[in-house]
Amino acid sequence: LVVLSTPEGNVRLYFDLHKLDAATRVKNPGEEAVREQAQKKGKKAQQLAGKVVFFDPSPPVKQGDEIILNLHWQVGFAKTVVVMSARVPEAARDAPDVKRFLSGDIEAIIVSLRRVGG
Repeated sequence: LVVLSTPEGNVRLYFDLHKLDAATRVKNPGEEAVREQAQKKGKKAQQLAGKVVFFDPSPPVKQGDEIILNLHWQVGFAKTVVVMSARVPEAARDAPDVKRFLSGDIEAIIVSLRRVGG
């Protein structure tokens, strides 16, 4: 799934869903998987709306004449891990849609994540 910010379209947000249904000894394997990833990368996981989250940006990359910022959030809850990756042109980092996304939209999206069925 890919979502574009409006109206400017400077943020491209990609979602990757991982369903963890394998037999496991932990009650919430999604949360544990995210905690482990954060620890491996020397990052701190936090709680947000009953989910375990950590922010994991990648170094900027050059695509043609443009520098692209790559921002990643890993979100774990129950048997689910969601990896959200936002790609933002560095030249647009101060654009209204980017500021809105980073100052509140991303948190609202994380809060709204839920597993339906299964």
